[in-house]
Amino acid sequence: DSVVMKGPQGESRSPTLFYDMDQRTVRYELGGVLMQEDTRMVFDRGQWNEVSSTLMLGGHVAIDDGQDLILSDSLHLLQADRRVAFFGKSVVMSKDSSLELHCGRGQYSSALRSGWFGGGSSSEPAWVRQESMLLQGDSLILPADSLAPREAWGHVILRDTSEHWRLEGVRAKQFMHPMGAQRGASILVGNEDMPALLTDASGEDTLYVQADTLQLESKSIRAWPHVKLEQGASMATCDTLIWNELDSLIQLRHEPLMWMEGQFLRADSVTMTMVQNTPDRLHAWGHVGLMYPAGDSCYQQIAGRDLQGLFRMGRLKEIEVVGNAELVYFDAESEEIPCGEFNRAACSRLRIELDNGQAKTIALLDDPAGVWTSWSSREVSPIIESLRWQNPPLPISGSTIH
Repeated sequence: DSVVMKGPQGESRSPTLFYDMDQRTVRYELGGVLMQEDTRMVFDRGQWNEVSSTLMLGGHVAIDDGQDLILSDSLHLLQADRRVAFFGKSVVMSKDSSLELHCGRGQYSSALRSGWFGGGSSSEPAWVRQESMLLQGDSLILPADSLAPREAWGHVILRDTSEHWRLEGVRAKQFMHPMGAQRGASILVGNEDMPALLTDASGEDTLYVQADTLQLESKSIRAWPHVKLEQGASMATCDTLIWNELDSLIQLRHEPLMWMEGQFLRADSVTMTMVQNTPDRLHAWGHVGLMYPAGDSCYQQIAGRDLQGLFRMGRLKEIEVVGNAELVYFDAESEEIPCGEFNRAACSRLRIELDNGQAKTIALLDDPAGVWTSWSSREVSPIIESLRWQNPPLPISGSTIH
């Protein structure tokens, strides 16, 4: 009990159809099933326009071409260039599970696996998963050339499907890795309202990196400028960050500031070597300064040209300062006047051992000179001139970004 019609649009079966000979159109008001070679289409309503070679389908549309399954509320098949135009909530799923696409509008070429896509609303952005990488945005482009990058605009999210890492920004370019399952090169750009943000939960403590621009390779991270980094109890800011996972080296360039377990470090440049995603060694050089609270009203202070630090179990345990070393060390444990007296010293080299963030031993090496005095003395300043404590910025993990 169905009407069968064969034509340029294929072979259709429907409860009823209307053919307009003047307009050369076919209307399927009660839906039907349409076969085009190896492609099967099921729809609730539709219209074929022979002049433009366009098939317009609506309602619950399902298209199976043997390679992809397409589900949509409304779409047009543009026969001339074998493209599908979406005008409602739509899903594309490949039969081999290598691709999954969700959008509210757009155009798609099944043969080239390419097109542009937009979300249905701000609460329903477009997103595409290829292999284990998922890219989401207000607008997306999938290129026909596999060597060209995928692009996204709007509120952009790029992540792996296991959610070990996640990137956010306002614009993204992502190159697919030849091995598919690995992370390819990606560039995320932010703006003043939404900086680019990396969240990496693969380690014991979640890593956050925020900057104007983030560039990720399979084994490296580069961020610039206005960089903010947070992991566990440590935070840092700088102009440029380079993290190479191959040699486990983090570089903080152009006057970085660091806060580690209540200690404040500043320098012209800093490098940190990581072992199993935790700090192992620290090297700071150029106008180095280190401060940490000694009590409620004073700070221990160390300054010099070059600083080497050694960590144990992720905690800073040894410090060696070389070149024009200066030290201001308060007696914070005095029962009479805590922080009332201090030692101001200078030497070519000094070494400090720490326990729970506090100095356990201090050794002044190579031409040491110093004086033990108090706040009442006007001859010796209790502050190293190049050092001023700076409070850490608001944590990324607790900001309005999340």
